[in-house]
Amino acid sequence: MREPLVVAVVVGVLSGIEHEELFDEALNPIGTRDNPPGEVNGFAPPGAIHRIRYVGDETGVSARLRADADALDAAWALRALAARGVLVGHDGDRPAVEQRLRSALTTASAVRFRGPGETPFLRNGDAVLPQAHIKDRVGEFAYRRIGPGDEFEQDPAWQAEHLVRVDLPVIGPARCHRLVVDALAGALAEVASANLAGLIGPDGFAGCWNPRTTRGGSGISRHAWGVAVDINTGDNPTGLASVQDPRLVTAFGRWGFTEGSGWLVPDAGHFEYVAPPGG
Repeated sequence: MREPLVVAVVVGVLSGIEHEELFDEALNPIGTRDNPPGEVNGFAPPGAIHRIRYVGDETGVSARLRADADALDAAWALRALAARGVLVGHDGDRPAVEQRLRSALTTASAVRFRGPGETPFLRNGDAVLPQAHIKDRVGEFAYRRIGPGDEFEQDPAWQAEHLVRVDLPVIGPARCHRLVVDALAGALAEVASANLAGLIGPDGFAGCWNPRTTRGGSGISRHAWGVAVDINTGDNPTGLASVQDPRLVTAFGRWGFTEGSGWLVPDAGHFEYVAPPGG
């Protein structure tokens, strides 16, 4: 059985005509070609040196990602691009580029465009802190998976050092990271003082600390650090539009929490600490 050829990059042309010049290891020209929309090519080292420009009047858009040569088809490339994210360089009108990318994906694909300066972290999941920042602020723990589910065993020494049990306004007893307790208590006290406690249902608080991975994923949930709370999740299931009262969201925002209603996959019941109040 033939081993798949590992290539440096897969190039998919989404719109425009890409004129490509190819070079060998010594940078000697070895050929040119024009790639129309839908064309997908792969390049294996050392044959991965090329220079491109777009010809014609149509906005040129292409995308690049790592893969193996057995996967070289346009449908696969688009699925791979839609699954996570891609960096796109372009010249000219950005809205036109975005429209070309949207039209190349299926109507069921959720997509968001970000440019430099538009978000603190140019990355997937840019509404929350990167995990490295979480670890830097609230500590890193050892853990061990204990079965096929999403829960895991967490270092008890880390728990003893970082987690506290508190009695919070509106929602009552909770166990959270000591870093977020004041902000969480402040947000809930503001809700209560504004006579908005009824915005959190009787069974609306669904927990803070919970040592587990993300639902349906393999990453560590922010709940494992005790820096996120679930509120009114019964009315705001993951994947559906938010029905949270904007006044509740605003109060938590003032105390340094973001929430998931604007995520590509909405999770409006999830409130996560990202910054000190007013930060």
